Amino acid sequence: MTNYWILFMSSLLIIIYIIMNNNKNIHPIYMILLIMIYTITITLIMSMWSPTYIFSIMLFLIMISGLLIMFLYFASLISNEKSKIKIFHWTLMIFLMNFSLIIYAIYTLNPTSTPMMPHSMYPLFMTKYSFLNTNPQPFMNISLIYMYPWNYITLLSMFFLLVTLFSIIKICSKKSFSLRKIS
Repeated sequence: MTNYWILFMSSLLIIIYIIMNNNKNIHPIYMILLIMIYTITITLIMSMWSPTYIFSIMLFLIMISGLLIMFLYFASLISNEKSKIKIFHWTLMIFLMNFSLIIYAIYTLNPTSTPMMPHSMYPLFMTKYSFLNTNPQPFMNISLIYMYPWNYITLLSMFFLLVTLFSIIKICSKKSFSLRKIS
């Protein structure tokens, strides 16, 4: 069941990539929305591989905080304009997401008796396409960054990020005017 969930998430990532690649004049707010969906999908895929969720949670928090900063920049710098996105692209995305969700639901109900794959072909299918057989081992040693030899590097990087945050706040607070000129 986990394999089909990862396959569903991977198809969602492909759909997001297709939409971002086909729309050259996409509105920045839609781009942020697509990046947020992408971040959530990557976080869910990483949490499937790891016995602990700490790495995926850290990645999610970092990406969401970066997206919030990007949203603040876009909200202050971009004028209020209508989006030029076509409704066809969003209906195509919704259709593909629903289609992949239906495929996922079919495979999770009973993967050996799907109408697309006869019962006799299922073992051959699973051995031939080994990308469906995921390995849960890649992130087994992620907790080692909090153990003795490497915990100093982790603490040093956290302290560096904290000092960087304070210095950016200090630099930005000296300039009390807005980023965008109001004319």
